[in-house]
Amino acid sequence: MYKKLPHLCLENHYQFITFRTYDSLDFYARTILEKDITIHKKEQELDIYLDNSKSGAYLYGEAIELLKDIIFEKNHIMYEIVIFAIMPNHVHLLIKQLDKIANIVKHIKGKSSFVLNKHLKKVVDFGI
Repeated sequence: MYKKLPHLCLENHYQFITFRTYDSLDFYARTILEKDITIHKKEQELDIYLDNSKSGAYLYGEAIELLKDIIFEKNHIMYEIVIFAIMPNHVHLLIKQLDKIANIVKHIKGKSSFVLNKHLKKVVDFGI
């Protein structure tokens, strides 16, 4: 599997962005990645495990509202939100890109990490 995938930066086009908390990729998930099976099978096993895992599940209650505020903060400025889903340990966004994708991701993940760590009163790696 790739450590860093190539990104297409096409302003005024739609982008699907997924990010997760660092702690959600725990030891068991890492062992799936090391298995000697096809990439497709790894992705299937990993998706099933991660969707049911409670590891890194920091996005609940007030944290969801804080994250929603951050996501909407730059709506119609850096991107246009089509739809999004906040799960306990990961986030899905479908946006129309109005700025460079790196700037968009940096804003959402950087600010959410800062704000959510302050809210949780601890330092949690949000995979940012």
